[in-house]
Amino acid sequence: MVILAALASLGLALLAGFAGVLTQVPMPLIAVRVWGGVALLLGIYLGAPSRRRWASGLHPGWMATCHAWRVLPGVAFLWLCGTGVLPARFGVPAGIGELSVGLTAPLAGFVLGAATLRRRRILAAWHALGLAELLQLMGSGIALHLAGDQLIDSMSRFPMFLLPLFAIPVTLAVHVLAAFGLLSRHVGESR
Repeated sequence: MVILAALASLGLALLAGFAGVLTQVPMPLIAVRVWGGVALLLGIYLGAPSRRRWASGLHPGWMATCHAWRVLPGVAFLWLCGTGVLPARFGVPAGIGELSVGLTAPLAGFVLGAATLRRRRILAAWHALGLAELLQLMGSGIALHLAGDQLIDSMSRFPMFLLPLFAIPVTLAVHVLAAFGLLSRHVGESR
């Protein structure tokens, strides 16, 4: 069910992106899509006891390691900034932030894992920083758009439109699921 929902969400993101939705709808509707996607994914994951058990059983180290994909948008942001497609006040912090999370993801996942309480706490802090970086990226994008910047035009081309329409909701959901997993392990251990 989870894989089907993810594939359906990817299909809808592709349809919406190629249809030019990012340039045709107001910014609040794009934000609704991002947060609606997060809510939908978390609802599917956590909606039934069997899926909750599955989600809490995911290895927190693996959930950190999967954030290595964020190197790709980090490089893309910096490259698009360098070519003048993205404004520097968005592209540089977004690129550096995404690269920082993506490059440290394997370290966080493989080295920290979740073998001890101390490592779980450090891993939880890493997830919190990764989540904060993503929220800052979103907030910066919204602020620039509201200030009249043409950021949305830059982000409306393939493959960049997949970030707000698909990748960001999934990435936010993975951070939240990792927190659930780390918390459930901590609660289970303290009993």
